[in-house]
Amino acid sequence: SSDVCSSDLQITKLVFKINNSPGLLEELELLCRAAKIKPLLMIKPVATRWNSKSHMIVCALYLKPAIDNICSRRSLVKQYNTR
Repeated sequence: SSDVCSSDLQITKLVFKINNSPGLLEELELLCRAAKIKPLLMIKPVATRWNSKSHMIVCALYLKPAIDNICSRRSLVKQYNTR
């Protein structure tokens, strides 16, 4: 249960970090195209929408190849603190 909460918190932080950074949004789009997946904006969780967190997780799983790349590239990790 604590692993799930930790993962949920990490995804939420990453969603806000990517959606609030023009540089990371551009990088996400480029990496999605390179991975041949449709570039999507990451879904932010909204407290008043009961299913928004599950939509956020589903979207993150779809974008996982691009997200993994963002989180593992040293230049992006250093510049945007995506770890």
